[in-house]
Amino acid sequence: MVHYNREYLALNAQPMSGAIERADGWVRYCFADAAGNGIVEGGVAVAPKPSLSVLGRMTRYIGVASIMRLLVSPTFHTRVVNTRRNGADRNLVAHTYCQSDRQTIRYAGAPDRLQVSDIRYAALNLRLEFVQLLDGVRFAYLQPEAPASPC
Repeated sequence: MVHYNREYLALNAQPMSGAIERADGWVRYCFADAAGNGIVEGGVAVAPKPSLSVLGRMTRYIGVASIMRLLVSPTFHTRVVNTRRNGADRNLVAHTYCQSDRQTIRYAGAPDRLQVSDIRYAALNLRLEFVQLLDGVRFAYLQPEAPASPC
């Protein structure tokens, strides 16, 4: 899988291990590098339904038309800009598509936890703002290609 991600998808993939477990109303996760050093761990409570206030806040960020497209579209599409590979003269762009049977989004709360252990990322002071849970998720990451325009 690492070779596929590096060579075909042009990602900076590295070996790692991890687990995501859903039990007792929680989703708990942990990820470590190939040497067993922690990268990130934590857990989030499973909410029974989406938060309307979160949808309102998202609408302010991305607009009513974008929210309506998200609510009625069977898939969510976004572009991912890959890091430059050795000798590349520009970044490549990959189209990604995500679909789920059910999704819930809410504000992060006091019981939710994110602990970043890797010093490369800990300095970023990442914190949970929103929690989005996807049940029955399907994801496609297409082969990167040169962007249509330089912008």
